[in-house]
Amino acid sequence: MRNAVSMWACLGLMALSAPIIAMHSEDTGGSGPASEIHSIPDRSLNVSVTDNSEYLVVNLSGKADKMDWIIFQPNSKVVSRISTSSKIDEIKISNLTPGEYVLMVKDLEGRMLYAQFTKN
Repeated sequence: MRNAVSMWACLGLMALSAPIIAMHSEDTGGSGPASEIHSIPDRSLNVSVTDNSEYLVVNLSGKADKMDWIIFQPNSKVVSRISTSSKIDEIKISNLTPGEYVLMVKDLEGRMLYAQFTKN
């Protein structure tokens, strides 16, 4: 599991400088690296940190679907993971140490959106 998280984190960091992407294991028959990567169609993800660095304000377009919300550090350490069918408008981040983080939103089909943020 830790290797899978590390792989997703690395992909997330690469995606920050390239088009937003997600991996489908069925592209390779369920094993090995995927050959094709896709974003979540017709959705966008924007985040901002409140002035007091207490909350991450989240704006995910589209309807509420079952999603995994994962915050990780660039070194691939997962800090928080939430699965919900409700839209999330803000996430409390006051317990995070100052630094760079990435929010990954993943749908049931394994497609993802990423947004990087800095906690001061």
